[in-house]
Amino acid sequence: MKEEMVFCITGIDYNEIRDLEKHGVKTFELVCADHIAIAQQLKKGANIFIVNLSKQDVRPGVEGIAAKVTDIKVDYWRTVPREFDEKELLTARIQTKYLDEGRIIKEKDFGPGKGIRVSYETHVLVG
Repeated sequence: MKEEMVFCITGIDYNEIRDLEKHGVKTFELVCADHIAIAQQLKKGANIFIVNLSKQDVRPGVEGIAAKVTDIKVDYWRTVPREFDEKELLTARIQTKYLDEGRIIKEKDFGPGKGIRVSYETHVLVG
């Protein structure tokens, strides 16, 4: 069981999560303000927890994937002006390595743009 509180990446497409599980590595491209804030605080080697539910739905019992951060890049991306009012978006690329499936046991939301942290237990088969 993990007692430490780790950042939780929320609202990730189910197929993208399964891709991480199947291939063992995955780079997530993120634009959500909470995820950018998390990426700016993460260090290589940190563990994170990834779920497909929205931030508001994260609670004890929610299942997801534990992963290790292997690389982080936060940078500006130029947009096509007719799609957005802004010409640039701040984006984050977080490269991850699959660790295990898990279940949230505790969560703490730090508010808009600050991210959410969770503690989790991994699925350990006994017998």
